[in-house]
Amino acid sequence: MNLYIVESPFQLLCAIEARSYFKLENEKSFLLVKLTKNKKSNNQLKKIANKFSFNKVIFLPQIIALTFSDMFMLFIFFYWKLFNKKFNYLFLGEIKNMVVRSAVNNLNHKNYFFLDDGISTFAIQNELMNNVDINKLSNDNITIGKLILFISKLLLLKVKQDIRINWFSCFSLDKLSNQIIIKHQFNFLKSIKSSLICNKNIFHFIGSPISEDGKLSLQDELFHIKKVANYCFHKGFSVQYCVHRRESEIKLNLISSINNIQLRLPTYPLEIDFLLKGISIFEIGSFFSTTLISLPLIYDIKYCMMFEINDTFFQDNFKETYLLTLANNRKIPYINILKEY
Repeated sequence: MNLYIVESPFQLLCAIEARSYFKLENEKSFLLVKLTKNKKSNNQLKKIANKFSFNKVIFLPQIIALTFSDMFMLFIFFYWKLFNKKFNYLFLGEIKNMVVRSAVNNLNHKNYFFLDDGISTFAIQNELMNNVDINKLSNDNITIGKLILFISKLLLLKVKQDIRINWFSCFSLDKLSNQIIIKHQFNFLKSIKSSLICNKNIFHFIGSPISEDGKLSLQDELFHIKKVANYCFHKGFSVQYCVHRRESEIKLNLISSINNIQLRLPTYPLEIDFLLKGISIFEIGSFFSTTLISLPLIYDIKYCMMFEINDTFFQDNFKETYLLTLANNRKIPYINILKEY
């Protein structure tokens, strides 16, 4: 049996890709999905899990401020440990969650890999390269963290322990000597596409919850989106703005009023949304997004552009991550960094 634990639609796509890469389709699969407060994200998770079937699926709900799903997961781990449930592979998303990481120390398994979690994969690997303790990268609330530690001790489970971080990733990551990093190219997802229709006059711009996450102001984000729309207009393209599931309605209403932009609301993550709708894409761009790396692996994209934003626009707590993402994208030959637009 193989265990998959995910929290985001992209992590679930990576889990599905891992199942194919390691040829595990004929082995029993157990999928644990941690739901979040975001309804759009939860809907995508359920749609993907239903489309790419697993033998057993459990959706762990998040209730108010208490991370109920983490508590429930601890009891599941305790049950499996008590009855010596044996796993061949563990595929784990949400690396910053100490309960998810604890699966490595508490469950009987042969192999384990952590799954990509967007651009934070680069940031986490960079911290590991600088010898930062993985336990210090946790995103857990302090009070909840103490409660989890208390319950884990009652259940005789190890939570805060050093582990080796092995990646199953579509990114090119610098590697520590003790790490195992397997780079994939979404070959399974590529295999599900059939004949696709391509409109070469459309530029697909991938949105991000930049202002929603407090990385820069809404005013500055809209300013740069207008610049992109104007740039594409002079290049003879109409812009289809692909909405991220966490972008606010207020911002989207403002974007929809910008000349030369039409909103596109994906049903699935973009990695498979176009495939399942029989659409090919020719040109893509974003301010920063995992899709700048993943989509060219799946689709026959001619132009892939990262529209650079001067780091002075960003909040101080995000500048380092942005500059790291920018530096990594410069190394990828098919991503064009556009500074002037």
